[in-house]
Amino acid sequence: MLNIDNLSVRKKLSLPLSLVMILIIVVSIVSLQNSRFLAKNTQVLSSVYTEAISTSLNADRDLYQAHAALLEFMLNDLLGAGNTNVYLKVYEENAVQAKDRMEKVRSLISDSPALLGVLRTFDSDYKNWLSFNDRVIAMVNNGDVAAASSLYQREGSPLFEQLRTNYDKIGEAVKNRSDEITKEGLASNSSQMVVLGIAILLAIAACLVSLIIGPQLITNRINTMRKMLSSISEGEGDLTQRLSTAGNDEITRVAEEFNNFIENLQGLISIIKKRCYLVE
Repeated sequence: MLNIDNLSVRKKLSLPLSLVMILIIVVSIVSLQNSRFLAKNTQVLSSVYTEAISTSLNADRDLYQAHAALLEFMLNDLLGAGNTNVYLKVYEENAVQAKDRMEKVRSLISDSPALLGVLRTFDSDYKNWLSFNDRVIAMVNNGDVAAASSLYQREGSPLFEQLRTNYDKIGEAVKNRSDEITKEGLASNSSQMVVLGIAILLAIAACLVSLIIGPQLITNRINTMRKMLSSISEGEGDLTQRLSTAGNDEITRVAEEFNNFIENLQGLISIIKKRCYLVE
């Protein structure tokens, strides 16, 4: 165990300052780690999850517009409104965009197997929906519009809703993960702030020790020595008294030398007294 009395004066004074320096380093490291963690989370949230949420919403919109365009295609053909190919083109464009945007979402969350698992049935659901729509479109082009419309209402709409569930689930899953990362960042920031607070308090305490207690470790013993010297110089000193030699610092060695001096002085005075007695 460290014995402060055995330390030199220089080490006694440098201990609190060394502690302050160590705490400053700790505070700097914690602050740096906190900054890096927050920067990483911010980058992930902005470049991955926020974009993934936005892309999934746009993909869902494209899917719905494709569904609506297909219904308009059948309705206008049934009513003989003409120019039904416009709606068919809108359907095809939005169907492709709905697939492409979902692939982009996949690429954004490629580092998260849990999120990718949400889309495990997407490919088969999309393929079934698209194949069924091709069948309905073929029936319309063959003039069997009423049967195509009835078939789509019975089987096509459920396939559409099943496919759309993938878009809803991935959007919700990405948002939940984004919220988790935000909470993790806040929790980490709170814990690191506690560490910073403790380190700052310890640094303040070390400074107070260095400013208040440190000088007293030196001045108290020096003042005791000064009082003894003052008493001797005034001719009232008790030469039987000795300074404390506890410890192993520079002041202890000065005290030892001072005690030796007093002892020699006491011996010298004793000899003088004896000689004076003999002379008398």
